[in-house]
Amino acid sequence: MKALFHYLRPRLNRMIGGFSIKFVGSVMDLFLPMILSYLVDTVIPARNISRIFLMGSVMILCSVLAVTFNIIANRMASAVARDAVREIRHDLYKKISYLDAAQVDRLTVSSLESRLTADTYNVHQVIGMMQRLGVRAPILLVGGLVMTFILDARLTLVLLGTLPFIAAAVFGISRRGVTLYTGLQEAVDGLTAVIRENSAGVRVIKALNRSDYEKERFDRANKEAVSWEKRAGAVMALTNPLITLFLNAGLCAVILLGAYLVFRGQSTAGKIIAFISYFTLISNALISISRIFTSLSKGSAGMKRINRVLQTEPETYVKACPGAEDYRLDSKGVNLSGGQRQRLLIARALAARPPFLILDDAASALDYKTDAALRKAIRQNLQDTTTLIIAQRISAIRHADLILVLEEGRIIGRGTHEELLESCGVYREIAESQMGGGDLLD
Repeated sequence: MKALFHYLRPRLNRMIGGFSIKFVGSVMDLFLPMILSYLVDTVIPARNISRIFLMGSVMILCSVLAVTFNIIANRMASAVARDAVREIRHDLYKKISYLDAAQVDRLTVSSLESRLTADTYNVHQVIGMMQRLGVRAPILLVGGLVMTFILDARLTLVLLGTLPFIAAAVFGISRRGVTLYTGLQEAVDGLTAVIRENSAGVRVIKALNRSDYEKERFDRANKEAVSWEKRAGAVMALTNPLITLFLNAGLCAVILLGAYLVFRGQSTAGKIIAFISYFTLISNALISISRIFTSLSKGSAGMKRINRVLQTEPETYVKACPGAEDYRLDSKGVNLSGGQRQRLLIARALAARPPFLILDDAASALDYKTDAALRKAIRQNLQDTTTLIIAQRISAIRHADLILVLEEGRIIGRGTHEELLESCGVYREIAESQMGGGDLLD
């Protein structure tokens, strides 16, 4: 999460202002049960109507201030989250735009898309939640415990006994959650990749009758994503029930002890009522903290994936050209000519020295000289490679071991260049129009 602080640092003043406002609003909430205890134990028994209205007015004022300050702080938190994530998306998109082809292949397009969308969304959620609940929840938790300690230290000690169990549960579940949400996002990347490939290649899939295979492939990717999501959801869903279980156990003990103390005259009904109110605040604070850890698990996993891209150093300098200087290659080679792009793609295919090579009109954007040099290089350097050439130029296939002449989807000629000149009128006509009569048998 260190990378996230880089984006939050310029907004630190706004965050401090929002924290201050949230602090005041949370303190107003803490005053309400204490005022209620004073009202029940002292003011009402004295039958002082004016004091009752005064205390009621103070409670209303505290409530209004708490609501108002919390709304203002939440709006400020949303603005900080919006601006920070907008900058993260901008930097991430800029970095992706300058990645080279090998890096994009390694990271995969679908994964880059999900990092720009789902991961940044999770980061947005954690930034907002940390500001909204990251201040309020600890204040209500610590402040509630302090207030209950002031009311009755004996009852507070009973409640404190449950906190170590709650802390252990939240920490252990959240730690496991980071691993699970990372796996879930990677599974979603795989699912997105399948969808993207099927959408782009739907015609090929139908032409090759691969629809059933692709359905099974999608089903496998979908089941993997669902499996990760179930595991993550099942683990994180344990948080609230465990917190509620420990807190309710503590509350039962507090009520029993409180009733005993009231019966013996060692406590008052107002204190017990206030204590239960503080218990509700503490309970909500702990549940909010568990929500923070859940969001933090997702956001931390997302920010790690985003930072992995941001720290990738692009290698965008390649040789564009037959002795040229280093040339900066833009994404998808948009700053190359058609011929340059073809040469790069052909070089990429030949570099691996494949056992089987298909060149489908690969020289359409090349001049005749470059085309001839390419064919010569293939003959000299790829003698062990079986090459299938689909071309409209006679010069591209004249040295092939076997040439098939197609017309309207039918084979109308078969043989070597010399044989077809003698036996196939269509082939000879094309050869004469492209190469001239004097070069036919060269």
